[in-house]
Amino acid sequence: MHAVDPVTGATHPLWTDADAAWVERTPGTPARLGDGRLVMCTDRDGPRQLLVDDEAVTPIDLGVRAVSHVGSDEVVFTANPLDDATGTAVWRWRAAGLERLTGDDGVHTAVAGGDTVVVRRVSLETAAPEVAVIGGHRIGADVAHPLVEPTVVIRHVGARR
Repeated sequence: MHAVDPVTGATHPLWTDADAAWVERTPGTPARLGDGRLVMCTDRDGPRQLLVDDEAVTPIDLGVRAVSHVGSDEVVFTANPLDDATGTAVWRWRAAGLERLTGDDGVHTAVAGGDTVVVRRVSLETAAPEVAVIGGHRIGADVAHPLVEPTVVIRHVGARR
């Protein structure tokens, strides 16, 4: 990714990533915090990590799936523990550190604006999605229950889950 000087047209690299097999851009990136720091993700050191100004801000045992929101001083993203990719949790990064906003039980997604973060959770336990404002109200869903309910069992086999 390059920056372009609007006056001269000159370019210079802002961020580069390379791999012999594949480089994948993470949904929600590239983006910039309010102070101009670049938010990206990379698979350089194994699992996908969140980078702020080319510095990893997520631990090596957490795999970043997508960036949901980049605010003036925070990044809201979804990630899963490397040993269990059957669900995702919503996390928030600020300069003070990481904050987990949801549990691991299900697949969580989020949208955010200002100080408001709305989370949606789906799981094998219920037919309806659960939607809630973090630190606020739940948003109800009125859905029909399926006539046939499958019995789903997730089995973890081998060294990787």
